[in-house]
Amino acid sequence: MPMMPVIQSSLSNEDLIDMIKTNSTPEISFSNSGLGLEGQSIQSLVSLLNSNSHITTLLLLQNNIQDATAKILAQLQHISSLNLSNNDITIKGAIELCKNSSLQKIDLSKNNFTQGNDKDLIEAIRQNLKLKQLNLSSCGLKEETIKNISEILRKRKPELSAAVGFFNSKKFQTTTTISASKNYCNFM
Repeated sequence: MPMMPVIQSSLSNEDLIDMIKTNSTPEISFSNSGLGLEGQSIQSLVSLLNSNSHITTLLLLQNNIQDATAKILAQLQHISSLNLSNNDITIKGAIELCKNSSLQKIDLSKNNFTQGNDKDLIEAIRQNLKLKQLNLSSCGLKEETIKNISEILRKRKPELSAAVGFFNSKKFQTTTTISASKNYCNFM
């Protein structure tokens, strides 16, 4: 099996474009890449990824991605697994991502969801029937939101699961994993 390409910030734009266009592996990583993924560069990346149906998993951990970039990433068509853990995404960006019905696995752990409308996030998750795994651990969600999301995923099918976590006002609490199955897969 070919190794997953890991994108380094030292690549020229031409090399990056060639690598994405010719990539035949299912997974590509831009994690902690320092590529400055925002604005026109992220729109170009999404267009390139949408032109290569071989790539189904995209790792974008630790890239300081914010809501505007998350909204552009929500336009991905062939990506079924997206890892955006440890970025700067809020509930607003998460809502946009959860609306994308091609995404079956989303990891948004270690983002900051303490501000925003929990009800809109719950509704986006409820409406995306293709979403199978959702990691929201260490995002600062309210306990009631955690219960609601977990219940939505439990009702769909036994193998669906969600990992969620929360903060309290004094200090970070241990991540709580709520799973509808015994085999929750944290796809990091």
